[in-house]
Amino acid sequence: MTSDRSAKKAARARMAATGEPYSTARRAVQTGPGRPAPLARPPAIDPREHAVHSRHWGVLACYLVGYQGRYSVWIIGADPGDRSQVYAMPSEPAGRAFADSWQAMNLLHIPWDERIATIFLLSPDTRNGILYEAAVVNVEDSGIWLACFDDTANDGGTCTLGQFGDLGEALEQFAALADRAADCLGSGQSVGKPDLFAGVLRYRAATIRVDAARAALGDAIRRHQPRADTRDGLHPLWHEAGLSQESLGRVLAGEEWTWPQQRVVRARGH
Repeated sequence: MTSDRSAKKAARARMAATGEPYSTARRAVQTGPGRPAPLARPPAIDPREHAVHSRHWGVLACYLVGYQGRYSVWIIGADPGDRSQVYAMPSEPAGRAFADSWQAMNLLHIPWDERIATIFLLSPDTRNGILYEAAVVNVEDSGIWLACFDDTANDGGTCTLGQFGDLGEALEQFAALADRAADCLGSGQSVGKPDLFAGVLRYRAATIRVDAARAALGDAIRRHQPRADTRDGLHPLWHEAGLSQESLGRVLAGEEWTWPQQRVVRARGH
């Protein structure tokens, strides 16, 4: 009962900070990285001075601290008066995984209409109902991020986090992770009707790759600036790509065959 009250309190706090509905905020709390009991008496140190790994989200920061042969994760805000959340970690790799999962969950609770690419699959057969979720997001002053929560093995779920300087690389990794999850479903029975879930994942991976390939071809066409009237001898290329004379003009104008875009997300935090 106590843990349930704590989860409700955390969900309401997230609602106040992000404006999310209660159901979304509660899911964020339930599917976040498993947190051990907080340290009752954390060492009297500045975690920034001893951090070996860090992640940031708005005014929030998550530091992996190495101090006196022990590792701990500190989640702190911008206000010095705010109490830090400090958790003991069994090792440096465990602490890094915790910090990365914290960042991944921040990304996965960005509204869908602010994501460049997304997959979201629910299944009643998994522990928390979320079978697979992935997102590519452009974060202000931070670049392009990929976050993924994968419970296709029905093991409580694993998080993957990546930061990219190139959108094409992020989308390819997004597709590769979806294909890998589909393969996992194909080799086990973690959910009912695994062929349907695997098919959706492979379909989304394929469509993302097609979108990226089309945008890359559009960039190449615009770089070479061919004649829209097809008098430059390149007409066979446009025919092979399925481009009519009219659509070629729209590609040259940057109206079609461009990279998927969403508004830049300003990192949240409170």
